[in-house]
Amino acid sequence: MVMLTSKELIEQAGISRATLNNYIALGLLPKPEVMAPEGGDSKARRIGYFPDEAVTVLERVRVLKDGERPWIRLLKNWSANAKRRRRLSRASR
Repeated sequence: MVMLTSKELIEQAGISRATLNNYIALGLLPKPEVMAPEGGDSKARRIGYFPDEAVTVLERVRVLKDGERPWIRLLKNWSANAKRRRRLSRASR
């Protein structure tokens, strides 16, 4: 699986870091997998990596946001359900 740094994802999707963080908080994107940077040309000791499918998710979000308002409601409901599923998953561990 191809992994993208948060910086690469932000650039490809044309969003801000704040928007990326909001989408993670809403459950639209998974939390990044934090690892040591690949290659060693970065000064950062740890970098967040996302699966390349995150670009597709962000493209879908953009389409929904650009569309009519009923889709926004659907997106918010989907996000709320994702949060609920995570809480239930944690509780069952």
